[in-house]
Amino acid sequence: MANVTITEAARLAGISRQYLYTKYIKPGVLTVKKDENEKPCIDTAELMRVFNGRLPGPKGQSTPDPSSDIHALQNMTRENDIKNAALQAEVEALREAIKAADKRETWLQGKVDELTGQLATAHRLLEHKAHPSEPPPADPVPVPDPPQEPKRGFFGRLFGRK
Repeated sequence: MANVTITEAARLAGISRQYLYTKYIKPGVLTVKKDENEKPCIDTAELMRVFNGRLPGPKGQSTPDPSSDIHALQNMTRENDIKNAALQAEVEALREAIKAADKRETWLQGKVDELTGQLATAHRLLEHKAHPSEPPPADPVPVPDPPQEPKRGFFGRLFGRK
């Protein structure tokens, strides 16, 4: 397996470097090798052996056992069921809103059709009054316009000439 530095091994184990030295390396529980640069390193297989195949997580937490995974999955399933029920209720409410909107649209379209019919009827009536079938009676005798006096100029009005 791969070799890791002491610091990296401590990070993988979730413990401090000093704690790794005092509790695992100095007593000889963990075997330390030197790499090609003569730096101390630990084989990851060695870490797995010491920590029984389960490396603790960060901050000293060990990996959860399978029973806690089952509990976590059950909790997630319950949460998902609750979310699913809420989403189903929201979907149903939205469907009802769509039905109400469709009903309102149908009613409004009926009103538009009704008013369009009334407008067409009014338009026909107006056209009928504007163009009646009988011509209006003509004036029997034309009235002649009264004779007009010729216009007088400025000096004529000024000096009173007629």
